[in-house]
Amino acid sequence: MTLLHRLVARYLGLVLNRPLMTLAFLGGLAVASGITAKALITVNHNQLDLIDPDFQEVKDVRRLIDMVGGSGHLLIGLRGSDRKQLKEATAALAKKLLADHPEFRSVVYQMPAWFIRDRAPLFMATEDLKEVRRQVSAKLKDVIRRASPFFFEIEETKPYEMNLDPIIDKYRRVGRKSITDDFYISDDGKMVLLVTRPKWDTNELEKTEGLIRKLRKDLADFKGPEGNLQFVEDYDGQPAPESTRIEYGFAGSYKINADNAALINSALIPTSFVALGGIALVLLLFLGRKAGSILVVLSGLVVGVAMTFGFAAVAIGELNMITGMLAAILMGLGIDFGIHFLYRLREEFGHEQSIEEAIQKAVIGSGQASAISAIATGSAFFILTLSSFKGFSEFGLIAGVGILLVMLSIYAWCPALLMALERTGGGRARRVVGFIPLEEQKETGSERRIPRPKLLLTLATIVAIVLSSQAHRIGFNYSSRSLLPDRQESLMMRDEIDRRFSINAEPLAIFTPNLQEAKRIFDYFTPLDREKFDSFEQIISLFTFVPPKEQQEANSAILAEWGLELQELDRDHIPEEHLEHFDTLLKFTQLKPFDHGILPPVLIDQFKSLPEAKPENQGWLTYIYPSVDVFDGQQLLRFNEQAKVITLEDGTAYRSAGVGTLWAKLARIVIEDGLVLFMLTAGILLVILMVDLKRIRRTVVALLPLVIGLTSALGLMAIADWDLNFMNVVVFTILLGYGISHGVYLIHRFLEGASPYTAMRSVGAAVACSTLTSLAGWGALLTTNHAGLRSVGLLAVVGMSMALAVSFTIMPSLLQILHDRRVANRTDDEAEPAS
Repeated sequence: MTLLHRLVARYLGLVLNRPLMTLAFLGGLAVASGITAKALITVNHNQLDLIDPDFQEVKDVRRLIDMVGGSGHLLIGLRGSDRKQLKEATAALAKKLLADHPEFRSVVYQMPAWFIRDRAPLFMATEDLKEVRRQVSAKLKDVIRRASPFFFEIEETKPYEMNLDPIIDKYRRVGRKSITDDFYISDDGKMVLLVTRPKWDTNELEKTEGLIRKLRKDLADFKGPEGNLQFVEDYDGQPAPESTRIEYGFAGSYKINADNAALINSALIPTSFVALGGIALVLLLFLGRKAGSILVVLSGLVVGVAMTFGFAAVAIGELNMITGMLAAILMGLGIDFGIHFLYRLREEFGHEQSIEEAIQKAVIGSGQASAISAIATGSAFFILTLSSFKGFSEFGLIAGVGILLVMLSIYAWCPALLMALERTGGGRARRVVGFIPLEEQKETGSERRIPRPKLLLTLATIVAIVLSSQAHRIGFNYSSRSLLPDRQESLMMRDEIDRRFSINAEPLAIFTPNLQEAKRIFDYFTPLDREKFDSFEQIISLFTFVPPKEQQEANSAILAEWGLELQELDRDHIPEEHLEHFDTLLKFTQLKPFDHGILPPVLIDQFKSLPEAKPENQGWLTYIYPSVDVFDGQQLLRFNEQAKVITLEDGTAYRSAGVGTLWAKLARIVIEDGLVLFMLTAGILLVILMVDLKRIRRTVVALLPLVIGLTSALGLMAIADWDLNFMNVVVFTILLGYGISHGVYLIHRFLEGASPYTAMRSVGAAVACSTLTSLAGWGALLTTNHAGLRSVGLLAVVGMSMALAVSFTIMPSLLQILHDRRVANRTDDEAEPAS
């Protein structure tokens, strides 16, 4: 007996001699773990906390949050069919929100576009102003001439027609905002935006959810300035025909983050129950006549999962958006150990031996393969702890410890529980678990064998080659939008806002400690180099509202000269319908150059840090708006690459910050870490197998389900046009650890001397049962409304299914061929235990 077997025997002696004490200890530990988890564990949806705080991108965003009180907005879109009434209702609602809700830092529904309209000539390029002067002067002279009572033409001519539309269109908007109306109103007049900023960051979800609940109640009670309006939450994108009905919806980073968190939270308990129910159904299918054995392994599984969450509570204290789904996954993976133990115990119960001997042999027989499987799967999880993305590293730590705890709890709880049952009545443990008669276990390879192994191997290999040949076609979906629900209300409102206002993303911000540096950045981007910065839509700064000094002086001189010219005209000769325009023109001629000091405070506040910001964060912001779809990961990376560091001609560098920089950093972490972690996991698993099996040929055979199953799964996904993405790519590392278990269990049983047929009947049934229970755990994710989680479940289901298919075709046929040689040569070299 090896040292390992002696240690296991001593361990089992303690468990089997004191079963009630073992059950009490494990049960108490599980209860204590559950209580600790309930008391300490919270769900942290703060995406900023999932990235290493030492990254410069995180530091930049935290400074931005301190400067302006957040990194996004809560948008309220108000939709109606009457433009005038919609604007009046918006103004009244904004006033009410500011008065009734101290939670808001700001509620903005208009921009002081009047400031630009009143100084429009100073914002024009000098050449454009000259052209306007030429055409307007010509028009005035023609109008006055035709209005004269002495006007007479021998040959009739048409009145002079100005063509100022091309010039007017150039200056009609500041960025995407029209200056013809102060309100944030769409061009068709059907929607007005309320741009609000709560006094907390977008990741403080409970506060956001509470605020939205209060807003819904207030809007339901609000009847408009005249008390005749009805406000209804609606996301269908079309204004109601009734003029008294105002429809509204929420969007912006605050609402989108809250919706995503609520979706994940709502899926936590249901997916766990779906997983548990699926596991129970699979066990009933395979062990239906012995339903009591199902309760035995499920109880051991629950104990292990409870201890895992107790560990998570003590070690980390919180779950994140990825570890939140751990219970379903851990149950699907952890039940494997109980299944293999039960199947091996049924064989041992068929022998004439005591229950203690049967349990001990079952634990040693299945436990070694289970231990290797747990170590391999745990290693795959532990490798994830090397990721700089905490979503992966925390998942790897909890799952890695969890898989080991579940294995240990099952191999302690189940033997102790069966021993306790046996002591309540002789033979009860056998009746609960069942047994395989001894005569059915005495088959040799010559009596029953895998039929036509070479034909089966050939056909299965051909199918695997065909599927694997398509693996190179697998695509990677860079769109983060594809990971979100199709009908999420905040996204539907965002799409409508994008459509009506042509706004496709929130900007990045560049911090400067003073206005002089902000001016240098603005000058650097004026005019914007579209070739160098092809992903930029526009640059908005305080100086967007202050034309260059040289331009203002030149335009002011032209206006003054024009004013002298206009004063020579007799106002009484101008037709009445043109007098208002003439008076406006006279006011324009009196314009003088100005600086930022006279800008409206509401405009200045959009670029200036809050008074309560830290001293080192006091300064000014310049905004960079993207021209690309930032939901497209590739375009987001391109935009971030161009915007993350802006270097001026003298070498001075400025960093940009915002949600976009964090998503870009996260995307790079997932892509870069994914490949490194995959290779590390593969290397470690290869070492584990070599140490366990000691021979290259055995290792190669054990790896067949994993390698062929994985490449076939990729090929099948490529054929079905299912893409990889930023969420499901991590599943590959997990599949490496889990997929290896199929080959490990089968090769261990084969090396004990069993024929492939016997191995498949015992271990193969357990492999099928355990794989289906794992599929139930991962498949539970397919029931969620979160597209990203569904993609994780889909990849896991396809990968495990293909590994199972290889385990039941290629591997047994190959083992049968090897077994035939073993029998023919009458060597027992291959029949010795693996270790």
